[in-house]
Amino acid sequence: MKGTHPSEWRVGTSYDPYDPNAELKLNEIKEAGFDYIELVLSSSHQDLNLEGLREKFNPSMEFARNLGLNIWSVHLPFGDSWDISILDLEKRNEILEYHYEWIKWVSEWNVNKVIIHPSFEPILDQQRLDRIQACRQSLAKLNEKAKQFGFEICVECLPRTCLGNSSTEIKNIIKNNEELGVCCDVNHLLNEKPEDFIIELGSKISTLHMSDYDGIDEKHWMPGRGIINWMKVLRALSNTGYKGPFMFEVSNANAKQMISCWRDLLQAYEKKSNLLSFTK
Repeated sequence: MKGTHPSEWRVGTSYDPYDPNAELKLNEIKEAGFDYIELVLSSSHQDLNLEGLREKFNPSMEFARNLGLNIWSVHLPFGDSWDISILDLEKRNEILEYHYEWIKWVSEWNVNKVIIHPSFEPILDQQRLDRIQACRQSLAKLNEKAKQFGFEICVECLPRTCLGNSSTEIKNIIKNNEELGVCCDVNHLLNEKPEDFIIELGSKISTLHMSDYDGIDEKHWMPGRGIINWMKVLRALSNTGYKGPFMFEVSNANAKQMISCWRDLLQAYEKKSNLLSFTK
């Protein structure tokens, strides 16, 4: 597989228009130099049916497009109320009906990728295999819907007791659905190093959530604040041929700070690469 260089990647950020603590504004995201956004559908809203999504989120989608921002992905609601791995079949089917409406809404905007959490938590050890099987069944149904509209469902790796908390488990969850992609959230990888996860999943990684942490729990810090070795992460992504955007998912940061961080990462990567070339 031919590798890519980080300088070839575009840059994006997650964006929730209803996050009361967010410092991000769409016009500031564009002015700072971002190419893409991932629209996050807030789980806290009551009216998350098709009409509710149109009312709450269409204005943000229209404004982003008018600014020249590309909507790379949509993050579907997550949480206990939307857990596609629950064992109660009747409730799971009710949850999937909502997901079908969300997928229909995404199709109206010609978005290429949808991010989904494989579960909520806690997941009991004695239920884990059954929950994985339930999750697989749900993903198969959602994938069939997504294929009708021509976009990809990306399963996000998750922390702690959630399903998909390791490369091994993510591969197990998606193994029967070849069209599914993976969203690599490096902030969620508590059981292995992010670069190892990236190497294991390889070309199945279709999109990213990039932030830093302390290795103990998710923090969504700015890259460079925590323990992640970003040069190894960028190298691993480069070697797998990743072509999507470097998608920030950072708490309490503004657009200029994230763009500055991205430029610093690129500069450090170039310096590291040149040093390695010189010493060979």
